[in-house]
Amino acid sequence: LAIARALWRWQIPAAVVNHHLRKAGCIMSDPDLVRIVALAAQKLTCEIVRDARARTYGRQREERQQPDAIDPSANKKPKLVTKDLEGSLAKFGITSDVPPCLTGPSEGA
Repeated sequence: LAIARALWRWQIPAAVVNHHLRKAGCIMSDPDLVRIVALAAQKLTCEIVRDARARTYGRQREERQQPDAIDPSANKKPKLVTKDLEGSLAKFGITSDVPPCLTGPSEGA
């Protein structure tokens, strides 16, 4: 933990970690343990974001190489879509339920 303190800048406040730990039924009074949990959450979040970003770039590269692409140079900015994020979450064993308001109109309507 001493090395982690020197190398990492803490992004998740202890109050946020304590709140979620309490919601899960875990009360920690040792601040070092709370920092370890915060560091683990931060690392997992960074890995998920890094993987989703790689999926986004890969998807856009494939879209530009398709023969029916209108202008291959027009889509330079990466756009993260739900499909990319869901794939990354699934890689880490996390399932996500997309709210109906974000999925678009239903097929039966």
